[in-house]
Amino acid sequence: MGGASLASAKYEALFSLEVDGPVDRADIVGALFGQTEGLFTEEYDLRELQEKGKIGRIQINSEVRGKKTVGEITVPSNLSKEETAFIIAIIESVDKVGPYNAHIELKSFKDLRQQKREEILKRTKEIIEKQKEQENVGSVEEALMELMYSIKGSSIEEYGQSRLPAGPDVKKSEEVILVEGRADVVNLLKHGYKNALALGGATGGNIPKEIIELGKERTLIAFLDGDRGGDMILRELEEAGVDIDFVARAPSGKEVEELTGKEIARALDAKEPFVKTRERIEERARVEAHEVAEQESVEVRPEQATERVAEKAEEQQREEANEQAAPVARVRAEEVAPQPTVDKKVLDVLDSVQGTLEAVLLDSQLNTIARIPVGDLAEKLGDSEPDKVYAVVFDGVITQRLVDIAAEKNVKTIIGVRVGNVSKNPPGLTIMSERELRKR
Repeated sequence: MGGASLASAKYEALFSLEVDGPVDRADIVGALFGQTEGLFTEEYDLRELQEKGKIGRIQINSEVRGKKTVGEITVPSNLSKEETAFIIAIIESVDKVGPYNAHIELKSFKDLRQQKREEILKRTKEIIEKQKEQENVGSVEEALMELMYSIKGSSIEEYGQSRLPAGPDVKKSEEVILVEGRADVVNLLKHGYKNALALGGATGGNIPKEIIELGKERTLIAFLDGDRGGDMILRELEEAGVDIDFVARAPSGKEVEELTGKEIARALDAKEPFVKTRERIEERARVEAHEVAEQESVEVRPEQATERVAEKAEEQQREEANEQAAPVARVRAEEVAPQPTVDKKVLDVLDSVQGTLEAVLLDSQLNTIARIPVGDLAEKLGDSEPDKVYAVVFDGVITQRLVDIAAEKNVKTIIGVRVGNVSKNPPGLTIMSERELRKR
């Protein structure tokens, strides 16, 4: 079966295998695919992942020893580290090969890219050593040292008791760039900024003490997204008593995690004192409030009042004519009742499913219809009556298959941890990730 070769994979998982009976390789492969199919969403189906090149060709070395079969299973992966760990746990759940009990256990989990980096650095050093006798290569050696530091030293660390995502220089740098999430730290690190520290989702009035204390000792630069969410986080930091020195903002409508190196540099170069940013935000809020007040207080001109009186008279005549022609049709209350909007209740539901791999189905009043495993979501939703489920909130990835099923059942809202490869969004269906919901 096709898939990523070992040479192109990011990670390699090696398992030990023991089966209480004589089986061949085809039996083992069949057990791996058969017993893991449908456990979770199709996004984590082994066969689907292999066809997309996310999982490479599964290699099995086994032999029959007496009444047992023993061996090893090698699985190359092009997924992220976290997703690969998830696949490892799925494979370890296989406990039967044919009619025999089986035991599969992880032996090693390698980062193949790190191995390749070390080989490249070793070869680079050999090349420099060979040139030493012919020329002065001091500057090249210094460049090599810088390169080795940037590769080996630039990894995400944890800061403080809250274990906040941080760059490797946060503990020693006099200047710390404060960002919203881990993805922001990763992007800054990729472009050479090693002094970034993330709030790590600790917003909503829950700013960690480590950040408050850090503001008393270091220079803090709040580097925030270019939207209202950034304004809200800045307000939370101020209310929590964090001493922010400067504020840098991503371009309007963009997030820090998606910026290029040049955009990051421009934004940090354009940073301004916190006081100035706060004054501008307050001024913008005053202007917007004034515009709303003016719009609401506009008086109706005399000619407009005359037109409205005439329109009202005509409308009354039409109503009287309709009453004489036929009884007024009664409209069912549920057809005109406004649908509830996503509110704190949905956020509470989302919090309750985090880390549980469960889904909650809600009715039009946001009451719980059912709480089910994510692996059963597509089937249960497909079996439900149309218009019964108003919203789906679950601890998983929103896929095109789930969107299509939801559209068929007239579901209005789907909220998941993140949105996967969804190419078609049917009208009338709102799709939101956890991040988008929390920004509302």
